[in-house]
Amino acid sequence: MGSVRRVGRARHRHKAPAGHGIGGSVGHGIGADPRCYADLVISSAARRRADRWPLLTAVVVAWIEAAALVSFAIGMAVYQLTGHRAFDPPVAWLLCGLAALAGGGLGAAGHALWRGRRYGRSPVVVAQVLAVPIAVDALRHGVWWVGVPLGLVALAGLVGVFAPSTTRTLYG
Repeated sequence: MGSVRRVGRARHRHKAPAGHGIGGSVGHGIGADPRCYADLVISSAARRRADRWPLLTAVVVAWIEAAALVSFAIGMAVYQLTGHRAFDPPVAWLLCGLAALAGGGLGAAGHALWRGRRYGRSPVVVAQVLAVPIAVDALRHGVWWVGVPLGLVALAGLVGVFAPSTTRTLYG
């Protein structure tokens, strides 16, 4: 007796291939009907690709924010080394170090998400939650060219991280 699997609108009856110990006969195995097998393969491959988009969005957002933080750290270090003193030097170097550390951590969290590891989700969520008030504050002070992109990227990251397909991928 075979199991019934619904693929699209058609019903296909699958039987275990001969020689596998579970009923079935020659010519009636899984690969016997090429249309049925192709529908099954295409359907599952398309479903996997569609399920990966929210996770991929969250990963790209995390990597973009990590690159921005590391770029800020490098820029601030160059600014300090060339003799500009907009900030108190110890504070500027502390800011450089914190930005570099945060960028490296966010990049590592994005990599963990890319590999399907659960522990990468929390740092990405924290970064997005911290970015939303910064974007709102920038908008309130008239710096829309910072607030709008930052807010959109943060919201895209939150949607990607909290999507049901991302949760299924990370938590099984």
